[in-house]
Amino acid sequence: MSFLFYGNRLADETEFKDFPKDISCYKSIGGKSSGANTSGIATGVYAVNVKGKEYKVLFKQGRNDAESICEFLAHKIYELIIPGYSSKTILAFEEESSKSKFDYSNRHKNIYVGSVFFENFMETHKLIGFKERPFFLQTLHNKKISLFIDMYKDKYNLEKVIATALWLGDYDVHIGNIGSAIINNKTSIVKIDHGWSFAQLQDYPSRKKTPWAFLNGIGKPTNHFNDYNVNGFYSSPSFKRAIEEIKSIDRVTIENTLTKAFYNVYPFYQNNKIFKSLCNWIGCPSSNLTGALIVEYIVRKLIRRKLTLNQ
Repeated sequence: MSFLFYGNRLADETEFKDFPKDISCYKSIGGKSSGANTSGIATGVYAVNVKGKEYKVLFKQGRNDAESICEFLAHKIYELIIPGYSSKTILAFEEESSKSKFDYSNRHKNIYVGSVFFENFMETHKLIGFKERPFFLQTLHNKKISLFIDMYKDKYNLEKVIATALWLGDYDVHIGNIGSAIINNKTSIVKIDHGWSFAQLQDYPSRKKTPWAFLNGIGKPTNHFNDYNVNGFYSSPSFKRAIEEIKSIDRVTIENTLTKAFYNVYPFYQNNKIFKSLCNWIGCPSSNLTGALIVEYIVRKLIRRKLTLNQ
């Protein structure tokens, strides 16, 4: 049985509060997965037994503290739209005694974000017949991505996954970061790896271009929303329904969700350096150097973005 990023619509966050906060409590069973940042010495796949149930977790570090934190925060927003269908995230220390150590980029060296594996996950590129994720998907492999859209649109969650990623500015939504999994005995499309969420968050979402361009785009995702722009996907009734569901989420719910998530960040990142990192990542003014102000900035952007998702 293969695993990648656990999900269950009936599960809630209380199930994940019992995961150990120290990575030494996990059993290492493999190296990094494709795409994971290798900079952290503890990066890799681990096994853990929580209340008699076996889980697998990928621990990794973002390019900076902000990427790791934003992956953790974004999962909570994904859960508002696709509960149980986005990879669960947890935070953990490599060593409890090493919280204050920083690397050359002022990143906490010993704090990791973990993604809890789904059972029976298969990346989209494997679903459509590739061993590895291909480049130039639209240009060279249009027929295969068209086949995927035709097979999974309308009833497998695909529209909600892509619409939510667009809302959060998660441009890294390539066909290796979505795939199929068995959830509640049913095949569904699920989302993994939310690390690029909120990056340079704009007032208006765009399916046509990223917030970065040319030299500024080196090392950043390209516009993967274009990968799914086939067979009228973005004008379909099911995609429009997904947008309307996002629009129905009120400001209080978004703000409470992010505020609660931030409270879970503080025990790990007890240093004001994270606020500067977050401001740089999100694109908010450097004067927003408190958690409350950063949450307010993200909320304000998300409210504006959801109103223009279908434009």
